[in-house]
Amino acid sequence: MRPTQLFRHSISNLEALTSLKSYSTTSTATVSNKTTYQPKLQFAHVKGTTQPALMQKTIGQDFLEQVNRLRGTTYLIDHQEGEKLNWEEVNYRAELFAKGLLKLGYKKGDRFTIWMPNCMEWLIAFYGCVKIGVIVVNLNPAFRHYEIVHTLNKRNVDYALL
Repeated sequence: MRPTQLFRHSISNLEALTSLKSYSTTSTATVSNKTTYQPKLQFAHVKGTTQPALMQKTIGQDFLEQVNRLRGTTYLIDHQEGEKLNWEEVNYRAELFAKGLLKLGYKKGDRFTIWMPNCMEWLIAFYGCVKIGVIVVNLNPAFRHYEIVHTLNKRNVDYALL
């Protein structure tokens, strides 16, 4: 399909969608003799459910609540390292990481990138940063050099863990 055809096709689809506004929300239409379709296109956005409400706490606060609530239960199994950690052990290691960051001069609001695949160390580094208010900027481990440079510059990253 040529770009002009694609544009015309998109415009006709847009016109068809905007014509759906004229339907009431209670009208139904049968599509392919199987599905009942109830058009509800009245707004430019979709508003999902509001219950349960958003939590008014940080990730660090929620993590500590879970540590206290699930004390002693398994949180993480690292098959590569052969380790099995419970909530308290993950919290302890995250606190050690956070203390290390503080000793190195990190402070709340600093931007810290973690460039690692999914592993136990990533999780511990993440929770360690969260504990002291350091902003974590995730970096995809599959990024190429120019993507890494662009992301680090655009996000004003102060420090990186590779």
